[in-house]
Amino acid sequence: MAEAGSVRGMAASQSFYFYLSLWMCAIVALGFIPGFFLPRPDPTVLQNPVVHLHALVYVGWLALVAYQMRLPSQGRVADHRRMGRWLVYYAVLLVIMGLWVTFSRFVDRIDMGEAVAASIQMWPPFSDMLVFPILFSLALAYRKHAELHKRLMVLACCMLTIPGAARMFFIGSPPNILALELIFLSPVYIGILRDWVVERRVYPVYVIGTAVLALMPMRMVVVEWPVWQAFTDWLASVV
Repeated sequence: MAEAGSVRGMAASQSFYFYLSLWMCAIVALGFIPGFFLPRPDPTVLQNPVVHLHALVYVGWLALVAYQMRLPSQGRVADHRRMGRWLVYYAVLLVIMGLWVTFSRFVDRIDMGEAVAASIQMWPPFSDMLVFPILFSLALAYRKHAELHKRLMVLACCMLTIPGAARMFFIGSPPNILALELIFLSPVYIGILRDWVVERRVYPVYVIGTAVLALMPMRMVVVEWPVWQAFTDWLASVV
């Protein structure tokens, strides 16, 4: 009887992470979809095919992660692990696409004579592609420690929801930092609440990860640093 209860508890835990991944997909959708139907201040976004390809790759990643998180609750642990190996290659593609669209948008703005905007707007997606690989690599390194692995994957995927959350019209432009953090970190907050209610504990990985990710909206101070300005000035001179 105890063993059956343990199996049901594990299935419920896996189902929770599946629904949590769907919520992360919803954050991205709620942020980006309205922009394709409402007037935009920068029409080149819709005219740049790299942006569309990048969007498909990112949405595909979140959808595949959601599907993979569903497999263990169906007793398909071997399929979950097999798919995880393919997701490693997909993560590499994700980073490549992220950097590609970052540099592509930089070039678009330089061509429009907006050098200052190009330097400023390049930093957020560029820094996303620095932090996401670290979190995903940690999740991969701890894949044999299921509880730690799952929570690191949540943190890694939260990084990909920041652009969507930042585009939600009701948090203002530029976005209100507190509102932005409440939205893009909501999967982590939900995860912490679940852990406290179900297990009566809070995992340190969530605490540390939340502290790191909470600093992300404040990263714009970097664009004022001489080293960043020198880098983007050099990049503008060679594109």
